Amino acid sequence: MPRWRGAPVSEAALRASAGAADHVPVIRVGNFVQTLDRLKERGFEVWGADMSGEPLGSQERGRRLVLMLGSEGKGLRRLVKEHCDKLVGIPAGANVGSLNVASASAIFLYEFCRRSFRR
Repeated sequence: MPRWRGAPVSEAALRASAGAADHVPVIRVGNFVQTLDRLKERGFEVWGADMSGEPLGSQERGRRLVLMLGSEGKGLRRLVKEHCDKLVGIPAGANVGSLNVASASAIFLYEFCRRSFRR
């Protein structure tokens, strides 16, 4: 999460997560691009969620993956997008312009978990 101009992890957010926040590490960083470069040096693959990306269901994910989700309405920032190894999207019907970030993240996480349990 961004250190600046980002919403805090509040009590309300923790309650709304229904306990999931206790199991997902969250860190705040000052600069996403520098952080992504450091993670790549340590063997992580970086995927960016983007409506024009390759369909999520057709992608093979590695064991060490970072998923970047942009803001609602604007998506990923240009520099963050350029530092992603791959852009992936969620196929949607012709009348669906985009999903909000909460819905998109839920679909991504479900797909990642589904594949992990299948192995």
